[in-house]
Amino acid sequence: MTDNVLIGNRRLPLPPRPGLEQEARTSRSDDDGSTDGTNYVIAQPPHLIGSFGPVEHGLMLVTHSCVPPNIYARRAVEQFAQFGNLNIGALLPSGLRLISVTSGNHRHREQAKAIRSNSQSDMTKYRHIDSGGQIDWCSDAGLHTLHPFLDQVKGGVVSIEQPSACPIASSHNAYLLRIHMTAKEKGCWVMLFATAFGKQASWDYAGVCGERIEVASCEPEPGAFDGLSIGYTYLRHLHVYGFGKALCSIFESEGRLDFRYDPFVAANLETRVMWLLRQQKKSLQEIGSILKRNGATVYRRLQGLPPAAKRPLSQRRMQPYLDIYDRTE
Repeated sequence: MTDNVLIGNRRLPLPPRPGLEQEARTSRSDDDGSTDGTNYVIAQPPHLIGSFGPVEHGLMLVTHSCVPPNIYARRAVEQFAQFGNLNIGALLPSGLRLISVTSGNHRHREQAKAIRSNSQSDMTKYRHIDSGGQIDWCSDAGLHTLHPFLDQVKGGVVSIEQPSACPIASSHNAYLLRIHMTAKEKGCWVMLFATAFGKQASWDYAGVCGERIEVASCEPEPGAFDGLSIGYTYLRHLHVYGFGKALCSIFESEGRLDFRYDPFVAANLETRVMWLLRQQKKSLQEIGSILKRNGATVYRRLQGLPPAAKRPLSQRRMQPYLDIYDRTE
């Protein structure tokens, strides 16, 4: 069973085909005149496209604020790091080998098995460490356990998860720095997943990791059963231009998980629909009429969103969004 990566609306099997980057960046016309690929086309400054190099080797700290914790968040971020939408600004080389390590008792093993049985790839290896409790990676024992995986991954990514009983805090800085420096030494990346807390924003993580990724819940796209935002914080100032932050839509198809990555516009689905309609040169009043909102509300909701690239979107593409609001009226 294999993963499918959806770039825009196109499903790509893994491992990636030769020329994936060129294919992902090339727009083609559908028979109905719309553009192939994502529905969310942001007006990106041309001089910034393709100008991002990969994140340096080391620690990538992933915090997620989903309540309750989203069991698909880890796999969504892992796959985005490996094969994410290149137009969003992929910050790791495409097609990296990844070792996803889990730990804990029988319950933890079965949960990890249930996720990966629906989400397999030739480029990802899963390893479970049987232990009484989940491993605290920010400890001497955790570092000792991590080292062999860094040797095995050979320039790829090792994914681990800090147990919720041992949340990441400023007191872990020394261990985070040791993980970061060891990964740099070995020429690979460590992706450490941790639960985010409100006070975390106040402590300085910049010196102990190469990148921080924030994951949050979003209203899913039509047909998807779940949605997440994935954002690289070091590119926060470029999110408004469509770089460094993605909307991940999670679909179920024939017993497997499909992950689609689009440029992030807004967490709220209705706001995204307003943005799509505005992209098609609809006036504020026309959008309000379609969604049963007044023009002032539409104007307010569109403020601060990424600039839309004006282009036609076929009725076939737009109808699934409009059907949602037809049923709720």
